[in-house]
Amino acid sequence: MNSRISLFLLMFAFNVGLINCGGQSLVSPQSHCRIRCENGGMCVYDLERPDFHSCICLLGVYTGDRCQIKVATPEDMETTTTESKVEEAPAHPKNLQQQSDVDREEARRRDEERKREYERQVAERTRKEKEDREKAADEERRRQQHEQYWREETARREQQRAEAERRIQEQRARDDERRRQHESERAQLEERRKEEESRRLAAQRETEEARVREEERRRQESEMTAQKEMENKKTESMNEQFEYEGDEDYPQVAEKEDEYDEGYETDKTDDDVAKTTAASTNNKMKPMVEEEKEMMGEGDDGSDMVMEKDEMEDQESETNDDEPLRKEDEKLIDSIKHVFNKAVDETVKEHPIEDDDYWDESAKKMDENATPKTEEADEYGMEEGTEGWMMVKKENENGSIGYSVFLAFLLSSIIYFFN
Repeated sequence: MNSRISLFLLMFAFNVGLINCGGQSLVSPQSHCRIRCENGGMCVYDLERPDFHSCICLLGVYTGDRCQIKVATPEDMETTTTESKVEEAPAHPKNLQQQSDVDREEARRRDEERKREYERQVAERTRKEKEDREKAADEERRRQQHEQYWREETARREQQRAEAERRIQEQRARDDERRRQHESERAQLEERRKEEESRRLAAQRETEEARVREEERRRQESEMTAQKEMENKKTESMNEQFEYEGDEDYPQVAEKEDEYDEGYETDKTDDDVAKTTAASTNNKMKPMVEEEKEMMGEGDDGSDMVMEKDEMEDQESETNDDEPLRKEDEKLIDSIKHVFNKAVDETVKEHPIEDDDYWDESAKKMDENATPKTEEADEYGMEEGTEGWMMVKKENENGSIGYSVFLAFLLSSIIYFFN
């Protein structure tokens, strides 16, 4: 039975293919067919004439306009022969009519079953086609979604790449700008440093030049002062020629004088000593001369002191007329005058005023009748130095070398102080 059904289905599919190839198509649904097809026949319509319906029967099984006639097969023939042999007696007409009704009812039932089966198959095929179409639509939709996703993902990645590239370019630009700014600031700092260095060097050069000019000016002033003092000393040496001579020696005066000179030079700084001049000596020589004149006593006629006083007054007036003295010159002359006063005090202390023999102003001349000096005797007198007149110890010929050394040392010290 199953083989027969399979054969029927194959033949039906073949007929459907022929119908489609011949210009006919199935009526869907079959209930709209204008004729009634029996025995599983299918209602079709002509493509050229849609209103004309006809039945398509199972090939080799049924035939006729409505598939109402069954085609005889070898099996049916054998079955019929066997049945005819069994039924030897002829059928009654009434039985034939009943059999015909039963056969028609059976055929109709089978036709309905085949029709339902066919409709079920058509519905199944339609459902499968619909599912296939839906599946294909879903696949196409998923494919489009996937493509859309990849397009969006590609665009997003491209945008991210472009954004990253843009950020990198901006970062490079900022780095370049900062580097250029840093280089510019460094160049400005270097230029400012060079300008400050040049200004510092210029100020240093100006300071050095000013110092050199100041030293040159001081040196010229010192030279001019020294030159004026030398001229004054020469004038004084021409006008003043006197010395003190005595019978007794006074070594204590020279020793005290040397001690005072050493102490005074130690206490004095170079600047204080260099700022003294010879003008103050002239101002202070006058009271000293008067003091010495009083100490000379009544027996002294004071001719030498009067002459010295007059000469010193003349020198003082000339000095005051030339130019005013500076404080530095006054300090230097004060120091020299202090040494002179110290020597006078020591002399007065050793030889009081009452000692007429020592203070005898008559000049002692060395002749044949003169009493020779002892070896221990020292003699003091007024000597003209670079700073004016001062009391120094007279030495014999053997001591001339020491005296020369002392004068050279004194002269060099004065020159050093002035410079």
